[in-house]
Amino acid sequence: RHLARYDEQERRIEMHLVSTRAQIVTIPRAGCSVSFTEGETIWTESSHKYRPGELMKMGQHSGFRPLRQWLDREWAFAQTLFVAD
Repeated sequence: RHLARYDEQERRIEMHLVSTRAQIVTIPRAGCSVSFTEGETIWTESSHKYRPGELMKMGQHSGFRPLRQWLDREWAFAQTLFVAD
């Protein structure tokens, strides 16, 4: 089953898959098997939440120039366009 957790300190949503029973999963092409206990999770994804100013600084620090940012105040969501110089 699927489990979503919010880590307030890290400001991120974590997506997990939860084993509904004790089991062994075999991945033939990788040549391995993995054992899971009931309730054990696999952390599959992180969705980090940044403030608009933090995102701009991260882009600039990585060598990109922010060209435009669109903010949706109702949903606390932003789309940011960066360009490589």
